Amino acid sequence: CIRDRIEIVEALTGKVLMRPGKAPESGVRTFFSSDGQLLTAVAGENPSVAFTWNLATGQRMADWRLPGECLTMSPLGKRAAVYLPGWRIEILNREANAEPVVISAPGRFGVKAMFTRSGDRIFIGAPGSRLTMHYATTGAKLKTYRDSGHVGRIVQFMLSPDEKQMLTQDWSQNVVIWDVESAEPRPIISLKARCADWSPDQDKPRLALGTAQGVRILTWSVEN
Repeated sequence: CIRDRIEIVEALTGKVLMRPGKAPESGVRTFFSSDGQLLTAVAGENPSVAFTWNLATGQRMADWRLPGECLTMSPLGKRAAVYLPGWRIEILNREANAEPVVISAPGRFGVKAMFTRSGDRIFIGAPGSRLTMHYATTGAKLKTYRDSGHVGRIVQFMLSPDEKQMLTQDWSQNVVIWDVESAEPRPIISLKARCADWSPDQDKPRLALGTAQGVRILTWSVEN
């Protein structure tokens, strides 16, 4: 967000790729949907308003007034995960008659959430380095990814393009790679990174880490 507008910028060159619209007045947080097709800008916390654009068409979807802090939006913008007082997360559906799905939040501060590309599952991370996966349609817990090498709370997590691997990073920049299906950490040497991202190649997923050496990037094949 720059002054009163939102810009999408190519990270390596700084080239402005798109100016989807005017930014909300204050308290703006922005995030992409897990498939990268939607951009959501959220203003306020309790309540909040979500402004969402389809990046393929540039079209702005109908604004969505949410009862609490918006944590994330599903692909296609059909669902939103909202943190509410009372340590609970509600998954809301844009369909007016759909009942919200309630999941007990494992903490008060630092709660993170991420939908899968299909939007039918959601990962929730919280203080204590605990990460869980739930059905987005019912809230039922599917898996628990227990602490392994993390110090303090998890600050980000992201899925590989094929959604078979997951990266988590804690406050101390420790990185852990997980097998999504088994919920077990992969036997990879201890890693630290300031930033990380997966390549878009589903056939051979690779991971780039920005390390303490500045612009140095480490890239390797996860299978090896």
